[in-house]
Amino acid sequence: MHWQSEQELELLAEFRGTRRHREELRADLIDFTTIFWETTSKEQRTWAQHMIKSIEEELYRLDD
Repeated sequence: MHWQSEQELELLAEFRGTRRHREELRADLIDFTTIFWETTSKEQRTWAQHMIKSIEEELYRLDD
């Protein structure tokens, strides 16, 4: 929009980028929970647990 300042446009782009990143993280969290958590392999389950914790921590950081 021509009436928005450069700073407002930058803040809007940052907000949209953060929102998109948060949506991608939530999708990854669902994938790790549904696909990898149900595996019988102890190594894959340990890896999935690590990834789930990492994603949850990043989502928590973004929500602050």
